[in-house]
Amino acid sequence: MNTNVAILQSFLQADTEQFLSGEALAMEHGISRVAVNARIRKLGESGLQFEAVPRRGYRIKSKPRRLHTDLLEAHIISQKKPFIESKSVHLLEKTDSTNLEVERRLATGGEAPLVIIAKSQTQGRGRMGRIWHSKDKGNLYLSVGFRPQIPSTALASFSLWAGVRLAQALNKFTSLPIQVKWPNDLYVRDQKFAGILCEAKFELDRMQTLVFGLGMNVNQEAKSLPDDLRAPATTLRDQLGEKADIHTLTLIVLKAVLHGYKDCQQPGAGKRLQQEFIPVDALLGQTVTAQNGSTQTKGTARGIDEDGNLRLKTQTGAILNVSAGDIIFGESI
Repeated sequence: MNTNVAILQSFLQADTEQFLSGEALAMEHGISRVAVNARIRKLGESGLQFEAVPRRGYRIKSKPRRLHTDLLEAHIISQKKPFIESKSVHLLEKTDSTNLEVERRLATGGEAPLVIIAKSQTQGRGRMGRIWHSKDKGNLYLSVGFRPQIPSTALASFSLWAGVRLAQALNKFTSLPIQVKWPNDLYVRDQKFAGILCEAKFELDRMQTLVFGLGMNVNQEAKSLPDDLRAPATTLRDQLGEKADIHTLTLIVLKAVLHGYKDCQQPGAGKRLQQEFIPVDALLGQTVTAQNGSTQTKGTARGIDEDGNLRLKTQTGAILNVSAGDIIFGESI
């Protein structure tokens, strides 16, 4: 293990208010006190802030707003119940698209699950080929790759399951009213802060690879977002009124995605999804227009069915199931 990671792990496993002495750290990691001091100084230059008090030692005073490679690895290996190996998680300074990078690595034999996180993307993508703004390094851009090797029908609702698990976990972490806007966006207070893009490759009726992509506005200020976004956008920083701990947040996101991947394959998953979607449904009771190509369907959102289709009640009282498309908030009917 990288010594910097090991030292950071010691801080993470200690109480946040606890100071760790240079002598104790030196003995624990088999290096000199001078070396401990030098490594902490270097870590401080890389974005972490330490507080040093004579005869008491050091403690982490502030974590960076951007992901830090060593600190992220320390967070992963410090989990009491490991959920993914640190070697499966790769943090890049920049890439074209985390989804594309996962696809490339899976195509050349990369083991799954495989996680690619980038501090910025040059070709970040949303649904239907749209661009996802991916320049701010304080945000979260990640993709998780799987090798399901099972019939595609077993994973048809994965994107929604992941959205539900993300909303539930982020509600708990932030105390914000996080919701899912069908089919693939995360909203808070009627504003979008994250988008999901799932892509798969098939052979006959079996899904060979599945890539889950997420772009989340975390520590960027909302006023610096582009003016031409399709939906009203926000960031967690603006909603919380302070910087979010992006390292803890990243682990919460990964756990939620892996949780959703397992849940969607369980017996009775459709019925459970339909029920668990209700509390986080951003559209429930709203009058909307579903647009799929040139076809528009207007109605009042009435949740989802067991297959994850959006249920719309039309003016005639009929219930229509919408399997795909863009959802536009419309006037009352």
